[in-house]
Amino acid sequence: MTVITVLAGVFTLRVWQVGDTRIFYEMAEVILRGGTPYVDYLDPKPPLIFFLLTLPLAIGHKLAGGLALVGLANFASAVIVLLLGWKLYGRKAGLLAAVLFAINFSLAEGYFIITEPFTVTFILLSAYFLICGPDHPLKKYLLAGISAGIAIGFKQYALLLLPLSIYLMWRKKEYSGFLPYMAGVAIPLAIMFGAIFLAYGVPAGEAALHWSFGVAGSYMTDGDVEGVPAYKIDDPVIALSWLVLGVSLFSPLLLFAGAALLDRKTSIVGEFFMLAGAAFAATLIIRPFLHYWALALPFIILLAASGLSVDMPRRTISLLKGLNDRAFLCLSGMVYALVLLVFALVSTILVDALWRPLEIMKFYGLADIVLKATNPYLHHFPQPALAEIDLYSAGQSAAGGIILAALLLLLAALVVTKIGMDIYGRRAGFLAGTTFTCCIAWVLGYLSVSDALAVLLLVASVYAAVNGTIMRYLLCGLCLGIAIALKPLAFLAFPALAFLAFRKGDLRSLPWLAAGTAAVPLAILSTAGLAIPGTAPGAGGISIGMLPFTAHEGGYIVTDPLIAMLNIAMSAVLITIILPVAAMALAKRPRSHYGECLLLAGGLMLLTLLASQYVHYWYLSLPFLSLACAGALLHSPEPGGGRP
Repeated sequence: MTVITVLAGVFTLRVWQVGDTRIFYEMAEVILRGGTPYVDYLDPKPPLIFFLLTLPLAIGHKLAGGLALVGLANFASAVIVLLLGWKLYGRKAGLLAAVLFAINFSLAEGYFIITEPFTVTFILLSAYFLICGPDHPLKKYLLAGISAGIAIGFKQYALLLLPLSIYLMWRKKEYSGFLPYMAGVAIPLAIMFGAIFLAYGVPAGEAALHWSFGVAGSYMTDGDVEGVPAYKIDDPVIALSWLVLGVSLFSPLLLFAGAALLDRKTSIVGEFFMLAGAAFAATLIIRPFLHYWALALPFIILLAASGLSVDMPRRTISLLKGLNDRAFLCLSGMVYALVLLVFALVSTILVDALWRPLEIMKFYGLADIVLKATNPYLHHFPQPALAEIDLYSAGQSAAGGIILAALLLLLAALVVTKIGMDIYGRRAGFLAGTTFTCCIAWVLGYLSVSDALAVLLLVASVYAAVNGTIMRYLLCGLCLGIAIALKPLAFLAFPALAFLAFRKGDLRSLPWLAAGTAAVPLAILSTAGLAIPGTAPGAGGISIGMLPFTAHEGGYIVTDPLIAMLNIAMSAVLITIILPVAAMALAKRPRSHYGECLLLAGGLMLLTLLASQYVHYWYLSLPFLSLACAGALLHSPEPGGGRP
């Protein structure tokens, strides 16, 4: 509970006002001045948000009071998510779900003074009463209906909860709950609109109903509603860009939720969560803005956290039984290759500016704002290294470098999968490889060949250590040494690999690991000044120098703002989703020393984020944390794979 309180407070204090906030306060000011809502001021939202915001205005604390209300709503939502997770999937799952919600709700603009925080609170409260409410059906469904009605009073999209709730009643064969539920929905709506009829007269009441529900068709199809801006995006490219940004921020959550659904037999409540997440996510078709993810997020998060449950029976996947390990890896590789190929093609188009309609520059304007607010060094990241492989040259296509990086990352994904199979089993191995692939693919246009090769060498060093003999530890060290030559901060993996050798009792292997790690950097340092240039000055090639005196000072040339923004988004995802899930590997019993090593390596790599100029090194920790996530969510004994 303390963690949730702190997270809610931290994000609430980092909020600024958006356009909707201004509109809501203007309507609230009209109400306080004695004006008539929906007559003297128009907005296509139900009335509760306007009347609620009169409270901070009345006490003279407009922004602070509004933020306090949002913070209280989000704290209540996190507590409800916590309770749902506890009661359905166990305490660990509940804690993970609450932490994921408290952090990721900020990415969905859930700490802005808008309708979503309050709507989500009452949607979750309604879901809680439906699933875990009193035993008496009348009381349970009446309370669920009242909560749903209040949610509708904040945002019309909460109407989607009605068919979802009726479906849940039908699946649970609790048909007697229909009437009390619908009565409960009607009560708060009748009170709020009835109060407007009584206080402001029939014209105001009719206008309130019209602007709350009657303009739905125009709102979904038109750029304005009877002269009031509706903020509809008419250009499909800009809409797609917004959707891409949202999917990039929440793709691991979607992946983990899907993995839980495929791995476990779906319960009736799981079906409800799945349908609710899909239904509310479908509103992105109407508006693809980030806050339209808010209503779907808690249900997606609860599904993802359900993977921690030890009581849910696993599905039998006949395909896995009919494949040997080599065939399974080939099939996995085909999936990864398809994902990387698609992203490589799109990245090449963006980086080379082969197709860039003028309208998308409006979105790129937003990208510039986000990037400048997040990181002051957008166009040239420092890149000191002993060696660098760079196939990018100004005036030439980036396709060659992107494709080569994709091939190296494909090999890395396969090695990640094999490590996961050896440690946790096939399902976890595939989830680890898929998580790695789906996260790294977003920034294919940003990573250099050196980046991709360093990642491949890091996972190869882990594979050698997992299957360790003395000679394999030497190979492990050599791979790590080359990775350090390419990315000096890769040396942070050494303590984790040494820890693994210690935990396995392979103390005799430590000198071999250290010798292999030091060999390549020392060999390069002994050849100070040696250089193998590219085809022309400034062109791509391989350069070798001495640290810290003549370090290679190449860098990342950001040629496309969207690619750069996705890189920053994925570095955030590593903290907001991947790390909390990976940390749950420590809660597994019996605890695996492999899981400890992976989490230690990933955590040490994340220390690079503390040095702001190396924020782009996030991808070095990705393979380790992807494996830890898979171990936390899907690790359980299964035939033919997995180690304790």
